[in-house]
Amino acid sequence: MVYRNPYHGYSDTEYGYHSEQHHGTEHVYGYQGGLQHGQADAGHHGHQERNGAQVGDGWGVNASYNASTYRVQNAGTPPDGSQQNLLKSKPKSERWPGGSDFLASTWAFTLSLHSLWSLPIVIIQHGGLVFLLIYMLLLTILGAPLLLLEMFLGQYSSLAPIRVFRHLSPVLTGLGVAMCIQASVRAVLELGITMWMGQGMFRLFYQQEISEEMFSKDILNREDASLESLGTLSTQLLLVLGIAALTVFVLAVAGTRSVGKVCMVIVPACFMIIVTLVIRACLATGGPQGVLTFLRPEWSLLKEPTIWIEAASQVIFSLQLGLGAITAYSRYSKFRHNIVRDCAIVIVSHLVWVLLAVLLTFSLLGVAISAEKMSTAEGSEVIVSVTGHGVWMAGQTMLEKSLLTISYGWLWAGLYFLLLAIVSVSSLFGYLEVITSSLATIRPGAHKYKPVITFIVLSLIFLMAIPLATQGGIHVYHLLLTYIYNWPAILISLITVLATIISHGIMNLINNISDMSKL
Repeated sequence: MVYRNPYHGYSDTEYGYHSEQHHGTEHVYGYQGGLQHGQADAGHHGHQERNGAQVGDGWGVNASYNASTYRVQNAGTPPDGSQQNLLKSKPKSERWPGGSDFLASTWAFTLSLHSLWSLPIVIIQHGGLVFLLIYMLLLTILGAPLLLLEMFLGQYSSLAPIRVFRHLSPVLTGLGVAMCIQASVRAVLELGITMWMGQGMFRLFYQQEISEEMFSKDILNREDASLESLGTLSTQLLLVLGIAALTVFVLAVAGTRSVGKVCMVIVPACFMIIVTLVIRACLATGGPQGVLTFLRPEWSLLKEPTIWIEAASQVIFSLQLGLGAITAYSRYSKFRHNIVRDCAIVIVSHLVWVLLAVLLTFSLLGVAISAEKMSTAEGSEVIVSVTGHGVWMAGQTMLEKSLLTISYGWLWAGLYFLLLAIVSVSSLFGYLEVITSSLATIRPGAHKYKPVITFIVLSLIFLMAIPLATQGGIHVYHLLLTYIYNWPAILISLITVLATIISHGIMNLINNISDMSKL
């Protein structure tokens, strides 16, 4: 596998680099001459020893270099030709302003809508507390290594997703393109979710009440539309879609300089909102009883292999692994950034996030049951058929059956929709980074035009999301969600693990991670 030369892409003071000009002496960064294939092991560990060799050429220039600098003695004549190329300093590559920016961006991306509105329903379907315990176990022994592997691939190679797999194994050249396509599809759906949640917040805070069939009539503008006949285009939804796309562009256009700072706000905001909603839902009538009802364990399911397989897939979906975003983020980190520490923080916080999401969903379902809006007489399968999945559960069950019965329900519903919108935006940042960083590395020097590339990509995503603003947009959403949303993540994760083991080697992987994280 290709590795990043540790003398390129770091801050000026790292590894002893200094920019000084005095007494006719100039220090030039990034000298890479003389690295032979047999020295790859030294490059892996970020060190390359040079023993003060003297370099001379016919242009009257004498060069000497040591472990940290490459010094050129000025001969008094302006350089030209190959000498000019030698003296030309390499442009600084894009990188995170600090390690906390990378941590915040990865942390925000792993929150995911799946943890909020899909995982709790899967827990109800597969044994309650038993499935939750299996999920927690697999999150530790499966999710953490996969997350660490994606961080390693980006930080070790400093390559975009479209190139990293080609260098890992030439057979996987098309895997990076597949990631970009998958990121585009997911970005369209996330932008659609942001549009619907934005429309919902506008209606809730403007009317200050939850009207009957609000989700279908006021938010989706759904009538008798279907996949065969999508109906008319809603101008209100189109306006909200444009505002959402413009907001994402403003927040993400500066790349690593802005995304990390925005995510530093997103992460604590999401946790504060969900904790507030959990407290309010648990204080409502029927809330605690709902948690006890849906967490009732079925211990006999522990011996069922399908339960373990389902839990493993839910770990990948909730952490949003196999999509290339974490690899794209980690390529901007320093070579010796501690990814083991960051991985541990993300896994522990994700566990807390999942527990809060489960408490919120189960308590709100308990509120609906207490208000006789729902029935559990025939078991969990009836519950799932009534609540629905994903956006249906958020819009119809939570909004029109649970939050409607709570005092000032419009306010809590507005906060719930705000939480969903913020999580959608944090996922959009990751998908945009996968696409734009891959496109920017196709041609040398294209990274200078990354803001333009971001604008073009986001404009195309906006155009592709326009069908979601029609009366039948929810049908388009479910079509994409059902057939091409989830399964590629599992397939790509499996291919990544196998390719890394075969091409890079387990011992090399362990040694490199230990050295990079300074363990």
